[in-house]
Amino acid sequence: MKHSREDIIEGGIQLFSIYGYEGTGIQQILKSLDIPKGSFYNYFKSKEDFAIEAVELYGGEGLKKHKTALSNKDLTPLKRIIKRMESTQKLYVSESFEKSCLLDILAIEISGNNKKVAKIVDDIYTKRKDLYAQCIKEGQELGEIRSDESPEDLAEFLLTGYSGAQLKAKTEKSIRPMKIFTKQYINYIKK
Repeated sequence: MKHSREDIIEGGIQLFSIYGYEGTGIQQILKSLDIPKGSFYNYFKSKEDFAIEAVELYGGEGLKKHKTALSNKDLTPLKRIIKRMESTQKLYVSESFEKSCLLDILAIEISGNNKKVAKIVDDIYTKRKDLYAQCIKEGQELGEIRSDESPEDLAEFLLTGYSGAQLKAKTEKSIRPMKIFTKQYINYIKK
């Protein structure tokens, strides 16, 4: 069976999300997709090049999901944020806490050693932060979200804190840390 470049990237994303970058070898990716080694190297020069393409695809798809959720005018800005956080909790439960956010994994495992990957991960985080800041600003203008702090700071607080809650949820195999963070964050930002 012939696999496209996108098939290989998607397969790698799934494995990276479970086993991490360091815990996933090229051979494991090839075996999971039942493809010969030559097929991988026809598309990618190295595991690093593969990881860069994987994070770009994963990050782009994630940004689309965040943008759709955070621009839903059927909900107030605060409710959009809550709904997005709750959808992440449902995803973790549906995946039995086996997977992690690829951006978090790469930030932890290789960003410190790889400036190229670090820049891509940081660019995606910045775009994600901008989406949340825009939603928060709208909530501030509506008088729903506190306005004594900048939308950018509140968005940064959300993303960094929720990433930590997600990692803790994975180790506990429970959404408890995510629920606690969501509750405390919403209590903090609502007016």
